[in-house]
Amino acid sequence: MTLPTPLATAQEIYDHLIDQLNLALRRPRMFGGEVALRILIDHVLFVERRPEAWSQLKQSWEEQGLWTSFGPSGAFQDVFPAQADCCEVASA
Repeated sequence: MTLPTPLATAQEIYDHLIDQLNLALRRPRMFGGEVALRILIDHVLFVERRPEAWSQLKQSWEEQGLWTSFGPSGAFQDVFPAQADCCEVASA
């Protein structure tokens, strides 16, 4: 009987999340759009033990007019009403 493979190390988990985030930023629609990006960022910040960084970033974006109650896509919608979608958000 073969024993199950051990769990991934913390470094392997972190590297995987970074790779997934980089891929999602290049092809946001393929990965699920803005929601997927936000989830990946949340997971990376958790692994980095910096969960507060996301709320600090959102506050900074809100002060600059880059964040609304609809997230960054809401800010794009204000500027580009016909074109705001996850691709623009990923490139911001």
